[in-house]
Amino acid sequence: MSLWLSMERFPPELLNRLDDIVVFERLAPQHLHAIAELEIAALARRLEPLGILGLTASAELRAFLAREACADGRGARGLRTLVSGLLADAVADALLTGQVSRGQGVHLTLVADGQVGVQSLPAAAAPLENNVVPAAPTAGSVPSVERRADRGQDAWTPA
Repeated sequence: MSLWLSMERFPPELLNRLDDIVVFERLAPQHLHAIAELEIAALARRLEPLGILGLTASAELRAFLAREACADGRGARGLRTLVSGLLADAVADALLTGQVSRGQGVHLTLVADGQVGVQSLPAAAAPLENNVVPAAPTAGSVPSVERRADRGQDAWTPA
């Protein structure tokens, strides 16, 4: 809706209560690619307390995330939902099944349309941010996994 149409549709009393009107445009695909990188990095930071040394995603997976977020029209919010729904769930399943364990890195790929493949990386091959080796977790600082019956989700809780 254009600014002029909103001025015709809403009463002046309401419009006078607004301090600013900010018009947003749709995010371009390159913006969604950058946001996908940020969301994947945020997921990697959330996995660090679990002893996961790094998280990478294939270019095909990052392009798929951006394409799906663009297709559903939700933009960055849809992208965040995709990352938490697809990527975080895939990593959680891999942790629960023992496919990935503490001290390893994780590489995510697009196996089929909408399916995420999880590959564990040995500690030496795990990507390190700024070439800093993270401290080894102590016994009391490593969270455990429990299944939440009320929401059907895995919850990471302190041990």
